[in-house]
Amino acid sequence: MELELLNLKNEIRLLILLIIFLSLLGCSNLFHSERDGIKIEKLKIGIIVPQSNKLISLGLSILDIYNYSFTQINLNGGINGKQVELVVVDGGCSVDGGKIAAMDLIDKYDVDLIVGGICSETTIGASKVAEKNEKILITSTSSSHLISNLGDFIFRTTNSNSIFSKALAEEIFFNGISNVALIVENSSYSDSYGETFISEFKKFGGEVLYYDSFDIFENDFTYIFNNLSNTNVDTLVMFFLNDAVSSSFVTQLYDYNHNLTLYGTDLIVSNYMLNNFVKQLDGVKFAGTFLDFSNPKIQFVINEINNFAGVDVTLNIPVPYVILAYELPYLLKQVIEENNCTFGDSICVRDGLYFMESFDSLFGDIYFDINGDIDGIFPKIYQIKNSSLILVE
Repeated sequence: MELELLNLKNEIRLLILLIIFLSLLGCSNLFHSERDGIKIEKLKIGIIVPQSNKLISLGLSILDIYNYSFTQINLNGGINGKQVELVVVDGGCSVDGGKIAAMDLIDKYDVDLIVGGICSETTIGASKVAEKNEKILITSTSSSHLISNLGDFIFRTTNSNSIFSKALAEEIFFNGISNVALIVENSSYSDSYGETFISEFKKFGGEVLYYDSFDIFENDFTYIFNNLSNTNVDTLVMFFLNDAVSSSFVTQLYDYNHNLTLYGTDLIVSNYMLNNFVKQLDGVKFAGTFLDFSNPKIQFVINEINNFAGVDVTLNIPVPYVILAYELPYLLKQVIEENNCTFGDSICVRDGLYFMESFDSLFGDIYFDINGDIDGIFPKIYQIKNSSLILVE
């Protein structure tokens, strides 16, 4: 019931945003601003987020964060003295959706660069168009290992999930567990996580004795639990993308009275999950991005974003991903200004990203490797205890 109410609120938020967007289109030429007959040059940035399906809440929250950061940048002089204008399109959570969204942003709206998508599938689809047109595509969330080799103009400020799956495989094996069951949902994120986990776990000497997958719209997992009861494993590894799936799975698993040791990913620890599924998640271990939660600036940033958005974005998004999304606009500003890139000069921005010596992130000093993947952000193992995240030393 709580999840249904949350989805209803998200649909209302989307409707309000759409009304505002259409009213702006009716009042002015949104993409070619003029003042007293003089055209005002702006940096036009395309944003690809899901605005439909089960990931609507995630998409709207990420959009709130991007809007906050770019609004603050505009209020403080913009980028190279120019204002930033955002063009938001729905890329869903599919390769085709990402491809169509990127084509619209480039062909219809003539954006200078693209931020997104949220899902790995969307980023993979958009990358084909961005790379062909030599447009920067940068994401703060898409973590599939496949993104590492998509082209010279493709970047991300989150780690490849191959890094997290290796850390998780090492944690499990060196805790004396050599056989596990693995359950994934059918998404590029989860499939990629599962593929790299199996490979890394095998290198350590472990084996996945039972593997199963399901569609993201599945809501009855009884058959999986029955199959698990017939396998000789006492450890279950879960790779899911969204709260709707995670909440349904862990609730049904808990009601099944299992005695399994549970492992997952950091996407399972949004505040919605932590606050509403205390018993179901207690004891779960996961590999996540290390962030010093005692840093007062983190809570300050989150409070500012929540006040701006009018909602608690951490209900849908784990805190590290909130910070990654918050910092991405400032990273772009630093690179464009340090290299004095003119708007639309993707090669200048690309080279600036590759040769960026460091960015003073809340994660520490970060930079990009030769694949356009972020470096300087490291995984750690956490355990959920009474809705709190405990760092496993």
